[in-house]
Amino acid sequence: MGNLAKTTSDSGNISYSAKDRLSIGQIETSSARSGGTVTFIAPQILDAMPGVGNVKGWVVDVKSPSTSSGLIKDLVGDLGGAAQVNQDDRLIGGNLTEDTRRAMDNLVHTALQPRNPMSTLLVAGPLNAGDIQPATGFEEDGEGNLVFEAK
Repeated sequence: MGNLAKTTSDSGNISYSAKDRLSIGQIETSSARSGGTVTFIAPQILDAMPGVGNVKGWVVDVKSPSTSSGLIKDLVGDLGGAAQVNQDDRLIGGNLTEDTRRAMDNLVHTALQPRNPMSTLLVAGPLNAGDIQPATGFEEDGEGNLVFEAK
């Protein structure tokens, strides 16, 4: 495929496979929700339009033993432009990946807030043996709920 060749599809799937080498020009299908899938299968994949994000689709799937994620990023441009970008059946980018990473980041890095402000803890004074109580663990309240309580 030369750098002037263009393949488009409104929302359908586009698939190219080659026995030896596949040179990618401009390929577009719908990148809207549930849009088309663009699939490339070849031992060697080349970018006929370097420096341009020339592949657009809801899912971009590249299957080639010699292709790097750098080449795929050059083909797709911003990896977030598609919902899912796969390299040899492995998810490497796209909006769905970034949304998942953001959600996990929010879950993992949630700031814990103390129950009592630090200023009230410091006013309490030094601890004595009566202040430190071993935990009894979970106990059932009158309604069948398990509640963690200290002795």
